[in-house]
Amino acid sequence: MIFYENTLSNKLTSVLSIIGYFNLVAYLFRNKHLKKVNNYFLVLILILITLNVFGLYQLIDAIAYKLHDGLQEVILYLYGLVIVSLCVFTANYNFSVNTKQSMYFMYFVFGFAFSDFCAVLAYYYNFQQLYYLDRFTYIFALFIMVKYAVKDFKKEEIPSYII
Repeated sequence: MIFYENTLSNKLTSVLSIIGYFNLVAYLFRNKHLKKVNNYFLVLILILITLNVFGLYQLIDAIAYKLHDGLQEVILYLYGLVIVSLCVFTANYNFSVNTKQSMYFMYFVFGFAFSDFCAVLAYYYNFQQLYYLDRFTYIFALFIMVKYAVKDFKKEEIPSYII
């Protein structure tokens, strides 16, 4: 959160983060890592998405008086929806493929998402201790992301029940 009090920097940081998360969603779609799920799992996913969107609405409604303008509110909604979507698609990818590669991907995506959540709570609720958790999970996610990018997963065998 560099110069987050500045209106332009605030919006630019959020938009760049949205683009980054959206690229990860596109990566999952581009590489066809999304498999068909059964109906029970789909219902569970829809319930979790509904709860997360409701939580996002409650969070933004609670901090709306601290936002600079209406555009920042729209950007935060889009930011939250992209993160929720990315987490859902990442979980689907990990549960359908179930390899170390998918596990590393899930860990770093969830780490970044949790880091952003802690940063929002720390900044808008003025809960300074959450900045430590934010930085820790961010560094953890960066470490796992680098490990994901460097590790050679070609030697990893896909479980036979997936083929």
